[in-house]
Parts: sequence; C-alpha cells; structure tokens
Amino acid sequence: MSKGLGGPIALVPRGLRGNPLFRKMGVPVYRTYARAVVFLPGPPIFVNSVPKAGTHLLTSLLDRFPKVMFSGEHRTLNQFESDRQGQTSTAEADWDQVRRWLRSQRKGQYCTVHFPAAEPVFAALEEFEFASLFLIRDPRDIVVSHAHYVAGLERHFLHEHYTRVLRTPEDRLMASIMGVPESAGRPLLPSIGSRLASYAGWLRHPRTLVLKFEDLIGAAGGGDASSQRRTIDDIAWHISRPLDDVQRVRVAAGVHAKGSATLRRGVIGDWQNHFTDEHRAAFTEVAGRQLVELGYEADPAG
Repeated sequence: MSKGLGGPIALVPRGLRGNPLFRKMGVPVYRTYARAVVFLPGPPIFVNSVPKAGTHLLTSLLDRFPKVMFSGEHRTLNQFESDRQGQTSTAEADWDQVRRWLRSQRKGQYCTVHFPAAEPVFAALEEFEFASLFLIRDPRDIVVSHAHYVAGLERHFLHEHYTRVLRTPEDRLMASIMGVPESAGRPLLPSIGSRLASYAGWLRHPRTLVLKFEDLIGAAGGGDASSQRRTIDDIAWHISRPLDDVQRVRVAAGVHAKGSATLRRGVIGDWQNHFTDEHRAAFTEVAGRQLVELGYEADPAG
C-alpha cells in the first residue's frame, strides 16, 4: 500500500474494469476492501469532471501517488435522484443522500464523480475537508470522445439511439454537440454548451484545483513534459502528498493510461480529424462562448 498502487484494483487491466462481469462481482469486493482501509492519511479526494473530459487519465496518475488509493466509488448526480434516464438537474438531486455518501469516504482515498456545480456539494466538501480536483478539456475533444463512447457501450442509455437512429459517425457527433431531445419534457442529453454551463461553478470554487487535460497528458498525447510536471506538483501539494524527484518520474510514467474502456484517444486536438464545417458551425452556436471562457480559443468561432 505504501507504494500507492491504488490497492488490488490498480492491478486489474483498465479494459477489464469495464467488463460487466467484473463490474458486477469484482467492484463490490474491491469496495469492501477499500472500506476496511482506515490508516491512510487525509484528506479524502474528490475527483470531478464533465463526462468524457479524461477522468481515467487523472486517476491513472493518482493510482501511482504514495498512500493514495481508489475508493471503488464512482457516482453521477443521476444516482441521487429518482430512477430516470437523462441528466438530473441540481434542483432534483437528493442532497441529503449526497452528503451522507460524501461523509462516508475514507481519508487518503479518491472517489470519482460527474457532479454539476451546486452549493450543497461545496458545503459538504468544506465540512468533510476534501481535496477537490476538477478536470476540464477542450470541449470539442469532449464531444468526439462522447460520440464514440456512447456508440461503443451497449449499457449506455443512449446507445440504442446512437446506433439505430443515428446511423453515421457525423450524425452521432452532431448529437453530442447539439444534444438529444426527448419527445416530452427535458432533453435526454442537453447541448454541450448547457452541459458545460452546469459545471462552470467549479472553475471558481476556492477549495478546488482546476486541471486541464492538455497540461496533464504529457508528450505522449501531444502536450509537453514541463506542463505535465507542474501539474503533477500542483496536484501533489493540493492532496497533501508532496513528491520527491523519483516519485514524480514514476507518477508521470503512468499518466497516459492504455487499455481504458473510456479513454479512446488520449491526444490533444483529435476533434480536427472529425469536425466538418457543419459541426464547427453547430458548436459555435451552442458552445462558442465556453471555448473562450475556458481558454481554448480567443474567438467564439474557433
């Protein structure tokens, strides 16, 4: 444990972790193991991102930190509301249940979430003294990753729509940009602009360290080693795990994870291989402003 390998689950290939049988049998066993680990130093670590921003990249790094392990817990806000498909709004979440879950997290362990910004979460992170990390990524790469992910994952609630209704990669990418409407009521998937807007409060949260996928990926994914080292050091200080030179090299070596069920192409700017003029125009319409706010473009039109 002192080597920070994240417990037994870190030894399981990431591709296998997405296997339904492993999810059904292996994950509950691992969670039981993690609950029994009570001797790690604090703080508990809250790892949040917009879906498809590269959470597995960040957790592959955390798995190599000394005295840090995965809690076995991944949650979306939908899991704290009545059973429905689509996106749960912050107004509909059961915040008492969220608070109880956060209170149950162990020191020195990280949980992963996709939580829009909301004051009840901010208050709970403060009360339970979490170290909070929020990962962002070029939203154009997010939608490319999202379209491929949904089309390739049968258990995803939008998989049938993406494979039977949307018959081409171009149509799937457009849906990931513009959203998927429901016949009545709320959309099954809001536009990428709406999704980003719901997370924007994390960028200003004082207890949260905001990280960029592009700074974390390193040379293997089209970034650079110096930005990666600075980012690793920022994380180390934020989670109270300062690293020596040997540990820093070891952590960086594990950042660009291979074999993940959710990390399809961990590279910067892959969107340029997929966007048509129509996709560019649609993206500018619904999320051009966020490209500027997040620092990915100087002009909303990209």
